[in-house]
Amino acid sequence: MGRVRLMRTLESDGLAPEQMAKLETCLGCYSCETVCPSKVNFGKMLDESLAKLNKQRPLPLITRMMLWLTSRITVIKNIVKLTYLSQRLGLRTLFAKLGLLKVVGLQRANALLGNVKYPAQLINGIIQQQSNEQRVALFTGCFSSVMEQDIQQATIDVFNKLGIEVVIPVGQGCCGAMHRHNGELETAATMARNNIKVFFTKKVDAIISTSSACGASLKKYDEWLNDEVLTTPVMDVSHYLADVLKQHELEFKQMPIKVALHTPCTLRQNEDQEEAVMELLQKIPGLELVPLSGEPRCCGAGGSQVLSHSEMADALRDDVINEIKEIDPDVLISSNLGCVMHLRQGLVEVEMDIPLQHPVQLVSQAVV
Repeated sequence: MGRVRLMRTLESDGLAPEQMAKLETCLGCYSCETVCPSKVNFGKMLDESLAKLNKQRPLPLITRMMLWLTSRITVIKNIVKLTYLSQRLGLRTLFAKLGLLKVVGLQRANALLGNVKYPAQLINGIIQQQSNEQRVALFTGCFSSVMEQDIQQATIDVFNKLGIEVVIPVGQGCCGAMHRHNGELETAATMARNNIKVFFTKKVDAIISTSSACGASLKKYDEWLNDEVLTTPVMDVSHYLADVLKQHELEFKQMPIKVALHTPCTLRQNEDQEEAVMELLQKIPGLELVPLSGEPRCCGAGGSQVLSHSEMADALRDDVINEIKEIDPDVLISSNLGCVMHLRQGLVEVEMDIPLQHPVQLVSQAVV
């Protein structure tokens, strides 16, 4: 309610710098929306208020860099390749020790990248059949298309096992979430219209997302735009698979491991998705699934907030990391790229060597 009052003040009188900060530090987890008895569309109000704030002050440099990269997937891929090369040569560690990354303001971003894999060309093993009962389109995104290639390949591998055709529409791009949540509404709308146009040409049963933040944004295109909408259902990959496996069977091998399950805020926003992940993973025999408590509800990543408001992000993450330490799992599972990067860095800082995977990767490994 305090932030809602600030938004109303912004409409009439403008805000002082300290008041702006209270709006800018909202993580956008939208947990307040799920419990609000009046069903206030807080997220839409926040995005529109941040757009007005942009006229009063510039965004942080690191945020502007991230926004610039979202529409330049080739540049992202080249940065990751250079990071991988410097990692292999030992230059990445050397630059960090000498403090050079801190000087240029990239120390935080470098830490979040973690151990980088060389980005390959997407993607192998796409099923192409003349007549399929089911056919889906895979949304690859911007950063996800480079940094989640293993996850997207695992998705295709599992769908192959089920005989579901997967298509990857050419021309798709960033979902627009980062621009939208930083007040750049027109740019986000342009990105949304591009994706609507690209996916409209594909006759599929569903659009599948492997990163929960992207999926949540695709579902809100009707709120972003007055005249266009995605006509094909958008589903998180775990939700889609859980539904499919109610009618189709897959044989799973025993996996006697303890798995800690982190549920991103963007997965909680849509009904049934959180439960679908648990339902899917519980099909793997021998697996002990331990959901995190969800308190605090947000791990602190909050899109670009993990870079622009690092102290707040890390304070929230520390509570999650402490819970993970108590569980002491063999694997940590999460469904969103930003959360994965943020949590992985937290595990490194406390010297916990735990693999961090997407639910579909675990399913792919368990399928016989």
